[in-house]
Amino acid sequence: WLAQQQKQDGSWHYDGGSKDEVVAATGMCLLPFLAAGETHRSGKKYTRTVNAGLEFLKRACPLSGPNPGRLSSNMYAQGIA
Repeated sequence: WLAQQQKQDGSWHYDGGSKDEVVAATGMCLLPFLAAGETHRSGKKYTRTVNAGLEFLKRACPLSGPNPGRLSSNMYAQGIA
C-alpha cells in the first residue's frame, strides 16, 4: 500500500495538517522499507521505490545558494529526511 502511494517524482505526501512537508513525509515513508532491508541497491521488491524516494530527497537538497544542505526550513522535517 505504501509503495502505491508514492508520487511520480518519488515523494510521498501527508494526508493531515502538514501537507506542505513533502520532505518529512518522504523521509518517514522510506523508513519502513529501509527497516525491512529494502535499499536502493538491494532488496526483494522495493529497490526502485526506495531509490526514487532517495533521489527525490537528493533533488530537494540544494548544494549551493542561501540554504545549502538544507532540505527544509522546519528542523523536524530536516531531521526526518
